[in-house]
Amino acid sequence: MKHAFHIWTAVLSAGWISLIGPGTIEGKYFPVVDRVFMTAVQDENSSEWVYVSGSFFKLRNSCNPEYIRWRKGERGGNDSPVDYVWGAPEVRFAGFHVFENWHVQAAPPEVLLHESYADVFHRCRIGFGKFSVPTPWLTRTPFWN
Repeated sequence: MKHAFHIWTAVLSAGWISLIGPGTIEGKYFPVVDRVFMTAVQDENSSEWVYVSGSFFKLRNSCNPEYIRWRKGERGGNDSPVDYVWGAPEVRFAGFHVFENWHVQAAPPEVLLHESYADVFHRCRIGFGKFSVPTPWLTRTPFWN
């Protein structure tokens, strides 16, 4: 009877972790990026697009970017997808980095800065050097707001 309890505990725990995602947990407790600073300026040729520039610290060398998911609204509340153009993902080493002229469709700039959020998804590796392997999940780190 005691073994059945442990088996069910393990099964339920594994189900719960897979439901919320190991990448979300990893990104919360071991983020890939941190201390993001961002500015937004209205595109002179468009009333919908905003130029976004800023800086951030990358904390982990073992992770390469896959994509960003940008949403208008509040994190955990009602939101909707936001179109963006950030170019090809850049592989960067740990440290301070600057980004410029990303195009985000969340005009005016105040909406982007105060009523949107973004998460960045990375493919991270576990292990050391030649013996590292990619994780089967993407690490989701809050990027903005």
